[in-house]
Amino acid sequence: MGTVMLRGYQKGNGNDQKGSREIPESGIAGCLKHFAGYGAVNAGREYNDVEISQRTFREQYLKPFRMAMHADPAMVMTAFNAVDRRPVSGNKELLEDILRKEMGFSGTVISDWGAVGQLEEQNVVSGQAEAADAAVHAGVDIDMMSPAYMFHLEELVEEGHVPVSLIDRSAWNVLVMKNRLGLFEDPFAGMEGEEQLSAEAKKIALALACESSVLLKNADLLPLKPEQKVFWAGPYVESTELLSRWAIFGRHDDVETISEVLRDRKLPVRFVPGCEILTEEERRLWQADNCRIQGEEEQNKEMSGSCGDQYADLEEIGPEDTVVLVLGEHEAQSGEAASRAFLDLPEGQQKFFDAVAERTSHIVAVIMSGRPLDIRKIAEKSQAVLLAWRPGTMGAEAVVRLVYGEETPSGKLSVSIPWGVGQVPVSYWDVKTGHRMTETNPENRFTSRYMDIPNEPLYPFGFGLSYTGFTITPPVLEKQEREDKIGILCKVKNVGEMPGAEVVQCYVETLCAPVVRPAKELIRFRKVFLQPGEEQKVKFTIDRKELAFYGADMELIDGGIPLRITVGNSSRAEAGDVSLQLDRRS
Repeated sequence: MGTVMLRGYQKGNGNDQKGSREIPESGIAGCLKHFAGYGAVNAGREYNDVEISQRTFREQYLKPFRMAMHADPAMVMTAFNAVDRRPVSGNKELLEDILRKEMGFSGTVISDWGAVGQLEEQNVVSGQAEAADAAVHAGVDIDMMSPAYMFHLEELVEEGHVPVSLIDRSAWNVLVMKNRLGLFEDPFAGMEGEEQLSAEAKKIALALACESSVLLKNADLLPLKPEQKVFWAGPYVESTELLSRWAIFGRHDDVETISEVLRDRKLPVRFVPGCEILTEEERRLWQADNCRIQGEEEQNKEMSGSCGDQYADLEEIGPEDTVVLVLGEHEAQSGEAASRAFLDLPEGQQKFFDAVAERTSHIVAVIMSGRPLDIRKIAEKSQAVLLAWRPGTMGAEAVVRLVYGEETPSGKLSVSIPWGVGQVPVSYWDVKTGHRMTETNPENRFTSRYMDIPNEPLYPFGFGLSYTGFTITPPVLEKQEREDKIGILCKVKNVGEMPGAEVVQCYVETLCAPVVRPAKELIRFRKVFLQPGEEQKVKFTIDRKELAFYGADMELIDGGIPLRITVGNSSRAEAGDVSLQLDRRS
């Protein structure tokens, strides 16, 4: 996925294009971040230390960067954290030996914001001059927003601490990147002024919002009928706060509200905001005072008032009425520097949901969120759950289209949704363990399990429902002309009555190895759009080297191990499997 994103940013640029490394005029320099291990911080707390084994670090955290190198990224950004107690921005082994020599990266290395200066805060250097010395020797070309390089690099060169050759190399890396961007021909490219959202940009934003939303539950309540009387409730019905915290140049003024979209369609709906996104206390806790929420002053209701003020509007809701409840995090509650110990909805919204659930069970819960939340109670009391994430400028239009069946949901979970916060971290990738709980020993106390919740997440990685149905045939091996390639074939068919898309997922499992291995690993996936009754072949070509792993002595094993390859539409659902064993290479 990282490779695809980079090629999208850089407009397909890479060495596969007739050897040209120039980035087209319409492209930008892609930056891989954060290198590396930033997602493994202790206790899930931002900027914290990382304690991780070399095996997990290499197989799980370095692997995406290694794969993304195929897209020839222009930049790589260092992480804030330390790995093996060595901060990345001063870690020559990571930046030189692994990133450049082992992975073959030849672009520009930039620090994260102030990460070089942070070396002093981490007490691995005694001042900013030492921080600059450590970072430039480690291979950091650009010191972003710390005083270390700006105030000390010149003196370090003059005093002989930093050789001129290191400065020349970093300068060369930066100049090559600028040349790829065409900045020597046009130094002010991209600074012509702010552009309004074009019709084409809105079309793309709408497609992205529709395709990324994930239908988690549907007890035959969706899609709604246009003529159906529906209550739309919750603070996000009247809110333009659909962007993410890092949509720095995104404007809330460009965002339509769900109520505006529904009014334009002249549908028979009633609006019940019910409560704010955050209570006053939560607003202070999440430092949300300065967040831009609405384009219009009169639409700024979610930031003031009491959550119980509008509960009287619920008296019109009867047991047979359908309510679409649009709830979720505030944008200040996710993104960088927004670590959470609890993953519940804001308190006022949860209370409002409970009040609605007391009046009707015909609830469609639409969740706006920048992370997996604890939505077990929401899912239990709702007949349908749609996870819209932070849907962006065209998010309101996307939600309405999906709920009324103008678009068929096709998104799949890129994370696991936990049963409860005590499960975190939870992943399909978890390694196999002893004392396994199986279908034959569910009552055995002495198994690896939680006593109070299931081992499995509430919704697994790769999961997502549709308004139509699909079948996937068991995979078969295809003979390849090259020994270093493996071909996997299957067929996917739309057996429902609506057009839609299925994401066929291909997983690999190591059946026996000298070290404990993950239960399964996603190796390929493909999204296939099909009309009702249409069938299509899906072929996955897998590089043999992608199946390699590190053995007991950290030697690379790329054969001689029995494997099982499965296909399905989630990490939990298997349409079939095929076994194989690659010859061990000398």
